[in-house]
Amino acid sequence: MRRSVPKLVLALAGVATSSTTVLAQDLFQVEVISLDPMVADLRVGGSSVPNLVEDLLDTQGSFDRFDGVDFNASLRYAGVDNAITFSLSDDGDFATLQFLGRDGAPLEFRTDATGDVEDQIVEFLEGEGLDTVSDFLREINQRSLVAVTDGNPQATTAIMASYKYNRFGKHQDLTRLERRIMTGEIVQPRPGAFRAFGQEQQSDDMQAIGDTSGFNQDEQAGQVDTRIGGEGAPVGAASLQFFDPGSDKGLRVRFDAQAGVSDADGLESTFVNLSSSVEYRLNRYVGVAASFPITYYDVEGADVFTVGAHVDIPIRIIQQDDGRGFTLQIAPGALVAGSGSYDMISGGAFWGVGGTALASYEMSDWLFSGAVSYTHFDSISLELDEFEFDPAFTQDFIRFGAKASYFIGDNAYVFAGGSYSDFLDDASVDNYWSPTAGLGVRTGGGFNFRVAYEGDLGDDYEAHKVQVGVQLPF
Repeated sequence: MRRSVPKLVLALAGVATSSTTVLAQDLFQVEVISLDPMVADLRVGGSSVPNLVEDLLDTQGSFDRFDGVDFNASLRYAGVDNAITFSLSDDGDFATLQFLGRDGAPLEFRTDATGDVEDQIVEFLEGEGLDTVSDFLREINQRSLVAVTDGNPQATTAIMASYKYNRFGKHQDLTRLERRIMTGEIVQPRPGAFRAFGQEQQSDDMQAIGDTSGFNQDEQAGQVDTRIGGEGAPVGAASLQFFDPGSDKGLRVRFDAQAGVSDADGLESTFVNLSSSVEYRLNRYVGVAASFPITYYDVEGADVFTVGAHVDIPIRIIQQDDGRGFTLQIAPGALVAGSGSYDMISGGAFWGVGGTALASYEMSDWLFSGAVSYTHFDSISLELDEFEFDPAFTQDFIRFGAKASYFIGDNAYVFAGGSYSDFLDDASVDNYWSPTAGLGVRTGGGFNFRVAYEGDLGDDYEAHKVQVGVQLPF
C-alpha cells in the first residue's frame, strides 16, 4: 500500500479533471503499464474518477497486482485520451505528472529535504500550477462532447443561454399579458387602444364590446368581456380573473420542464431540466423577471447537477392591443450559474450577461415570431479547502430561430419551428440545430399549457426531449 502518495495524487487528479467529457464504452479509463516484466499491463474503466484513481494509487481492487511495482499510467477522461499521465515509484518517493494542454517535459516531484512528494504537489497546485490546471480545463471543454461546464449542448453555458432564449424568445408568447380582442382573450378596460412606447390613442372601435351609455362609471369599470372567441359572445357577464391583462401591473408565475436522452458519439445520457419563473409587470411595457433553472443528468453512470439564477427586464417597445400586427420586445439580463459532478470531479461557477430580442406578427389565426439571444459568460474563481479552482475561460453563445403558431378554435394552438445555436469561442460541438413542434391550450384568464418536442442535432451529438410549460396568473 502506498503511503501518502495516493491522497496527494487523488487530490491532484480531482482538481485537474474539473471539466468533463465522455467515453464510447466507459466514461473514464485508466491504463496502467507495469515497469516490471513479471506484472501484466491493465486497462480498467468506470464512471467515477475518484474511485478509479483511489483504487489505482492505493493499488487495491482491480489494481492490486501493482502493489510495490513501478508503473506508468494514463487517464482517458470522457473520451479524451491521455488527459493526465503520471508515474509512481514503488516506494512512493518519486512521481511525474503531465496534463493535457501543457507543453514541455512532465512535472517531476521527489521526496527530499524540502518535503515529501505529496506536499510538493499540493504546493504546486496552490501556486504556479493554477495556470496549468486552467489550461487543462480549457482543453477538456474543447475536446469533450459532454464536458460539464462548456462546449456542448448539455454544458452549463449552453443550458443557461438556451433557457434565456426559450423564456424570452421562442416561448415568450406563453407569458403574454395581453389577451387579444379578436380571439376573445383580452379583458380591456379601454377597448380599441393602440399602444406603442407608452402612448395610447383611441380608435374607431370604441363600440366593439357594446354600448355602455346606459351604465354609470362604476358599472362600466366592473364590466368584463368574457368572450373566448367568436363574434357576438355575451358581454358584461361576471368572469373570475386573477390578473387583469389590461391593467398596468400584474404577476405571472411560469413553470417549464423537459426530460430527454442524448447520445454523444456513443456516450448516452438521460436528463431532466426544471425551471420556475416569476414576472412582475411594473407597467404595460416594462417588467422584471426572476428565473431559477436546475438540471440533473446521468452520463454513463456519472451524476451532474447544474443550477442558475437569472434576472431579466422584458421591455415591450411596440405592441398592439387589437391582437393584430407587429410586436417587438427586448429583454436584457444577467445570470449566475454553477455546476458540479463528484463522479467527474468537475464543475465551476460562472456569471453571464446578454439579452434576447423578439419580433412577432399576428394575422388571422397565425402568429409568426423570430428571436435572437446572445449571452457572454465568464468563470468565477472559487476556493475549495486549500485549493483555488477556476475554469478560467470565457464563452460567447448566440442562438436564433423562428416559430409559427396556428390557433385552432377558441383555445387550442399548434406550433412548429427551429433554432440554431453557436459557440463563438472554441467548443467540442461548435454549433447545432434544434427543431421543435408542439401544441397547447390557453384561456382568457391567463392560464396556458404547452407540450412540445425539441431536438439538438450537431456533429457526433444528438438529443431528443419532451418539454412542458405551464403559466399561472395571480
